[in-house]
Amino acid sequence: MIHLPGADFSVWSAAPPPQPIAYMVRVNGVSVLATVVLLAGFVWGSTQLYRWLRWREDAAAPYALMQTTILVSLAGYLWFLIGYPHSVGDTIKAAYILHVYPLLAVTCGAFLLRVRGWNAWLYSVIVAVLVVTALHNLPMLFTQYAGQGM
Repeated sequence: MIHLPGADFSVWSAAPPPQPIAYMVRVNGVSVLATVVLLAGFVWGSTQLYRWLRWREDAAAPYALMQTTILVSLAGYLWFLIGYPHSVGDTIKAAYILHVYPLLAVTCGAFLLRVRGWNAWLYSVIVAVLVVTALHNLPMLFTQYAGQGM
């Protein structure tokens, strides 16, 4: 989860979020490792797609399907952003590609299982850091701010 902190909240329809900017900056910094692990899972999924396309390995087939779905979804979203630009940036919404995240999580989990097979200590360190990251970022997922009219 990456939040882009900014001092200008004029684009918000109500008050700014209750979390202080310093905490959001810290969330960005702490989340970098989780992003790197997710990208490593994406790269691993791409290698599985290549293995299936090249050698038709049965073990790579499920991950090849997931990676194909991820790549086609990202390509379609990129086409949409380029084909229908908007001066305010209204078309740039993560909700359009939410279906990709569970597939990324599965490929990332499969990659982490590979890491566990190579080096159990490294796997334990990565998982521990991801748990600490999740605990640190937990307040960012919940708020007492109800907005106007609620």
